[in-house]
Amino acid sequence: QINVVERSGAKVISITPAPVALLHSVKSLLPEKPSGSIALIEMGAERTHVTIVKDGRLRVTRDIPIGSAHLTHAMVGVTTAERSEVSLDLAKAEQIKRQYGILAESIEGATEEGVPLGQLAALMRSVLENLLIELARLFDFYKVQMGESGVERVLLCGGGASLKHIQQFFSDGLALPVEVFDPLLRLERRTPVVEAQLGDGGSRRAVAVSQALVSSATK
Repeated sequence: QINVVERSGAKVISITPAPVALLHSVKSLLPEKPSGSIALIEMGAERTHVTIVKDGRLRVTRDIPIGSAHLTHAMVGVTTAERSEVSLDLAKAEQIKRQYGILAESIEGATEEGVPLGQLAALMRSVLENLLIELARLFDFYKVQMGESGVERVLLCGGGASLKHIQQFFSDGLALPVEVFDPLLRLERRTPVVEAQLGDGGSRRAVAVSQALVSSATK
């Protein structure tokens, strides 16, 4: 990554690990004092990064090799439609994911191609359940092995946070209050560029905004 930056003609003057940048974002942008144990879940395309902080201090970080792209890949292939079989390629599966988001197991109806949404929900569910299992294991480790009271609150960010119904899914699966963390909405001073991006997936820019806050704080 450093080589790519330097080949562009820029100079790298510092490197901040993503967990440290996200911790600074939480401490700087939460309106209330970030007390207790908070899990910041950044769901990217290929992996989900989890940072647990307590009373403003970084306690645990973990990368889980499951991301939103795995939901797309789970739907790729031949599925049974109402009267025939339909083959979903990567582009169509991604379109369905963006259109419907996280599908409930009890959902009814079908896509434009006639694929029952219930079938797609089952394919998604296998990926989501594996993600929940890994998160539960991490939270248990934090509580038992580190002697903590447990995670009390979850902040969700990253590209996956923009999927429909993802917030409710995590809240139900983890039995915890879950909030989509959009740092752009929490900035007190906003440039015209920031204003233009409000409501347009600001949660996916959490690391970038956090890094900018770290950089400005060190000047």
